[in-house]
Amino acid sequence: MQDVSRRLLRGRSGKAAVIGVAVLLATVVVWLLVAARHDPAVPVSPVPTQAAQDVPQVDGRRCLTGARAATPVACELGAPDAQPSLAVVGDAAAEALLPALAVLAEENGWRLTTDLRDGCQLVDAAVTTAGGDRVDCGRPYDARLRRLTHDPGISHVLLVGSAGTTACTGAGCDEPDRAVLVRELRQTVRALQKAGKDVVAVRELGVPSQDLPACVAQRPRDLDDCGFDAPQVQGALAAAARRELVPVVDLTDRMCSEGWCPAVADGVLRYRPDGRLTASYARTLSDVLGARLAAAGVVAGPSDLLGAGVLRPDPSASDAGRVVDEVPWLTPPVASATHDAADPYVEGCHQNQADDEALSCTYGAAGSSTVIALVGDSHAAQWQPALRAVAQERGWLLRTYTKSACLFADVSVWNGAQDGAYESCTAWSRNVVDALRADPPTVLIPVSTGRYALATDDGPLRDEAAIVDGMVRTWSAVAQTGTRVLPIVDTPWLDEDMRACVRENPEHLSACAVPRDRAVAKSARAWQDAAVARVADAALVDLTDVVCPADRCAPVIGNVLVWRDAHHLTATYALSTTPFLDERLTPLVEAASAHR
Repeated sequence: MQDVSRRLLRGRSGKAAVIGVAVLLATVVVWLLVAARHDPAVPVSPVPTQAAQDVPQVDGRRCLTGARAATPVACELGAPDAQPSLAVVGDAAAEALLPALAVLAEENGWRLTTDLRDGCQLVDAAVTTAGGDRVDCGRPYDARLRRLTHDPGISHVLLVGSAGTTACTGAGCDEPDRAVLVRELRQTVRALQKAGKDVVAVRELGVPSQDLPACVAQRPRDLDDCGFDAPQVQGALAAAARRELVPVVDLTDRMCSEGWCPAVADGVLRYRPDGRLTASYARTLSDVLGARLAAAGVVAGPSDLLGAGVLRPDPSASDAGRVVDEVPWLTPPVASATHDAADPYVEGCHQNQADDEALSCTYGAAGSSTVIALVGDSHAAQWQPALRAVAQERGWLLRTYTKSACLFADVSVWNGAQDGAYESCTAWSRNVVDALRADPPTVLIPVSTGRYALATDDGPLRDEAAIVDGMVRTWSAVAQTGTRVLPIVDTPWLDEDMRACVRENPEHLSACAVPRDRAVAKSARAWQDAAVARVADAALVDLTDVVCPADRCAPVIGNVLVWRDAHHLTATYALSTTPFLDERLTPLVEAASAHR
């Protein structure tokens, strides 16, 4: 260094010498700073040369079926009858998450099964991967779908796919397209939902375009330079899931920060040479993946943050009840919402239109001295899920007597399907009154819709005064035995099929909203008000603000589809109203029980 200094100073003027010395000193400082920056390399696990071997395995074997293999490979973890039972379905990206899912299955007692095929998401199409490989995913599609839909133990299907994939269908199949893949994935989601499976998707993770383990090996002291830009475009699977309103689990924020996805996190190498996650890193995702799966409904039991649960404590003051255009996911799925009905439909005690037997189902505490009788048409049956939950919590016995399109009243109503008097309804009402008078309940909860007309020789007659008179006679006949009459206010009638509207407008749900005043006016509220005023000690239990909390009735509240058609609640939403029903009904029931 001294020789260099002498050469710089030799033959120069004093000013030049000073400049030379300054340059020399600056060079030395820069050299020292650079040297200081090159700290010893941070240890990385797995070491880059072993990253390719750090693959997911179950019991020492891979769970990924080859793209063109004839015999599928499947792995199982957990007890066969464990719940929830989660099927992980997709391509190599799905396999990459297995280590995290295996941790969750072991910690939570889940059953975990796999359906993984290299290059193939679950679609009936030819697929072109981001790497340019063409795979016929349609060939094994039917068998894969059949296995999932015919396994009654599978409660949830987790769909995972790779970014950058496209698809095509048809004989030519010359132009693979992302839109085709979205369409085919949507069809898969619908097929799974129709089979009663709860579907959850994972948003596609970004895939690096370079060999990141090689980068880490070559630049051990510059690890921040090894990574890739965060994906900006939503993948086909996430797009399809959102169009079908199923939950999408997004791990992007865990993988990337400020638009950059680093190769190493906390000393763990994230990626294998093929761009898939290392098993070592995937295991570290178990906590965040578990929390987000739970938020998406992959849990045992209902969440307080679903449906009407988001409206507490005051539904009318809650912003959560206002109409929105989009929701991140939806339950029950639109495809199966018509089947999301109360237990009496499934258990065979909701009477049909032809017969008049007073069928009954019982729920809650057998032998309880507090007995609740729920009586009416389908608008009564829809409250069974919430009433059952309250009865179980309070130690009551719930008995149901419901019949399709039948007003529980001492009148003859018109049946449009029969084009005449609904004689089985009149007889059924008498039979139910006889059953209730023979074994009087503590409380009678009569509920019926407001769309009835009297049957006359000239056809249907909308005589509301006569209908109310008939309701009063029937309710009073039961009340005379010491039973208190506590009708639940009839739900609004929306006219528009909410399920169909939501399917057609998943990104514009406000198009499905109906003004509350108009919908309430078409319900039986006015009849109930008039009848309650004439029956001793009767009182209304009003949940209108829980069903329709804003000035327009929303099709979706708390990620739950409220309506399964134009005027029936989904059982899922009805169940979510349980806390409100409990706080409004229980004091009235306890008072009635105390006076018996």
